[in-house]
Amino acid sequence: MGAATRDRHEIRRSALKLFDERGFDTVTLDDVAAAVSRSVASVEREFSTTRDIVVHNDYFDTIVDCFENCPPELSCAGAWVVAIDEIANSMSAEEWETELRRTRIFFRDERHIGGVSEMIASFLFGLKHAVAERANLPVESAEVVIFSGAIYGMMLSIPITEDRCEWVKAHAIAIESLGPALDHMLRVARNH
Repeated sequence: MGAATRDRHEIRRSALKLFDERGFDTVTLDDVAAAVSRSVASVEREFSTTRDIVVHNDYFDTIVDCFENCPPELSCAGAWVVAIDEIANSMSAEEWETELRRTRIFFRDERHIGGVSEMIASFLFGLKHAVAERANLPVESAEVVIFSGAIYGMMLSIPITEDRCEWVKAHAIAIESLGPALDHMLRVARNH
């Protein structure tokens, strides 16, 4: 982890602790800056608002990158399982705990935080492009949108847990059930 990533992680970890203790809607960027002994300007370089600390996840892009970099012979569903496994195993225990806390706070205080649609749109944008490239289909094709939406729905329905092996296993089981049909849909669309 580079220095910039460590700084960002430290700010997020400290802010999330404050949100847990005091509630999201009572914590300001000034409070976060004080908690990490930094200026507000240095915190704002990483997160422009307290909302950004909770809504924006540093791992969605990494998951999509892992998906894109899977061997080309893997199906889209197979690549997704590999990407989930890689992200879970690449995170330190501290990073995993921070992401678990971020997710818990997001869903607990979502009415104050807002941004569900923004978070969904950001993740789906990257995922749709990665799926379209792997499946050799247009980004806005119904099949790419359906596949990406099913994957996102799966992520929302399988909450991150303290046991990352169980989290990966839950994704693998879901993909084992849904993946063949989703991959078949993409193959049929590509062949037409």
